[in-house]
Parts: sequence; C-alpha cells; structure tokens
Amino acid sequence: KYFRARPSAWFASRRKSVVNLIRTKNWRTTFAVAWLIWLLDYLTKQWALNYLPGKDVKVLGDFLKLQLTSNTGAAFGLGANNGGIALSIFAIAASCVVVYYAPFLTSKGWSWVFALVLGGAIGNLTDRAFNHPGLFRGSVTDWIRLPNWPNFNIADTAIVIAAILAFLLTLRNIPPIKREERNAWINSNRNFGRII
Repeated sequence: KYFRARPSAWFASRRKSVVNLIRTKNWRTTFAVAWLIWLLDYLTKQWALNYLPGKDVKVLGDFLKLQLTSNTGAAFGLGANNGGIALSIFAIAASCVVVYYAPFLTSKGWSWVFALVLGGAIGNLTDRAFNHPGLFRGSVTDWIRLPNWPNFNIADTAIVIAAILAFLLTLRNIPPIKREERNAWINSNRNFGRII
C-alpha cells in the first residue's frame, strides 16, 4: 500500500501541475497581448491628437487615410452621441468576464480572442473615462479612415479581429476550455497509476 500510494500521489501532483501550466501560459498570453494592444492604441491616439488635427493624410491614395475624428458612440462611430455611459458599463462588464475566465482557458486561439477583446475594450474605455465631457461619457478618438466606412482606431480593429477569430474557432468546434486535449494526459497517467 505504501508503494502504491506514493506513485498515485505523484501522478496526481503532476496532473495538477500540467493543467496549471496550460492555464498559466494562456493566462499570460491573454494579459500580455491585451496590454500591448492597449498601449499601441493609447500611443497612436496620442500621436493622432498631436499630429492630425485639421489634416487629411493619404496613406494609400483615397483608399486609406488618416483623419482625426471623435465620437461618443460605439465602435466605428456607430450610435454617435448616444449611450456613452451604457457602452462604458458594457465594456467594463466584458472586461470583467474576460479577466474572470482567462485563467481557465485551455485553447490558445481563444486566449487571443480574449486578449483582443480586453485590449480593445479597455482602450476605448480609457477614452470614455478621461476625455471630455466627463467620466464614462468621454469621446473616443478615431483616426483611421476607409472609403464608405466610419473612422476607427486600433481598439476597434482589435475587437473586430476578435469577433472574426471567435467565429472561425466556433466553426472549427474549438471550445475555450478544451477538455479533451487536457484530459488526454490526465487519463494516461491515471491508467499508468492503476497498473503500478
């Protein structure tokens, strides 16, 4: 019994370590990428505020321009001048959901989805919290323009990419918590423990 108990305890410890390693790696990816997105969004908005006022900079002719605008609506200027506080509350709620579930993710793809959502939500939430006219009613800085499309920013882009990636992962039937992949190693060691 003594010799059977020790390997079983060791395997139980190893199973827990591997699961924690998977979760820790994805957790770090989520928050590191989210922070980089927020930083890039913040720096580009500050650059736009200092460099683009009154300018219409052509990057790829009339297809891609840099033009400074602001709005109090949703992404891409949708619903401008309406619902700033409601959108801020929604962004806070979405961020809390991401922060809560991020440590449990076992899918790297979904870690990127959560990172893009978190970085984009906090990026625009920063504007709403600190820009005029006040707390959670501030205007969001937009500076990228495409033909027949409202101006947008890096945070908006991150959120759209997250939606596309989530759609593709769903089509491939890849869940955020990939139990089959995680349990394969656990079951193999459990069976080995029984043999011992």
